[in-house]
Amino acid sequence: MNKLFEKKWLEQNIFYSQLDENKLKHVFYFPILWNIFEKNFSKICENKIQIGKYKIISQTIYNNKIDINKINQIYDYFKNRYIKNKDRFLSLSFRKDIQTEQNIKQEIIKRFKKAKIDDIEKIEVILCIAFRIRNNLYHGIKKVDKLYEQNENFKQINNFLILAIEGHKNDN
Repeated sequence: MNKLFEKKWLEQNIFYSQLDENKLKHVFYFPILWNIFEKNFSKICENKIQIGKYKIISQTIYNNKIDINKINQIYDYFKNRYIKNKDRFLSLSFRKDIQTEQNIKQEIIKRFKKAKIDDIEKIEVILCIAFRIRNNLYHGIKKVDKLYEQNENFKQINNFLILAIEGHKNDN
């Protein structure tokens, strides 16, 4: 079996002699899904998809009648992941603006701690995390083994993006 030239190059030049594509498969699909997500939701954001628009995007996703059971599963995954390891959550970078970052982090933590949270709030939390995962992937220095640890996060966010895209497609 021939290796992809990208993989071969990485293995030869960047010291990833054992690049395991299976541990990155959800990471690989994320950019394509994010691109489709942006295309579908850019109109409601005046062509500026950014974390500051998370409430209007979340409301649109919610209005599109997406599968709330699946949203609950994704929300529970992140809640369990970040409540069990608060440092993991606090290490997510939300914005260059420290105050905005702290406000969003505190809002998400508050929602994770609430006994009862409504569906729109869950969508908002997941969407904020999606923005962070996106920015953390595209910006900053990462080692592949750290991306291996993120594969399940990307799987969950990819599921969310697909739900949002499908709901939006069906609503139009």
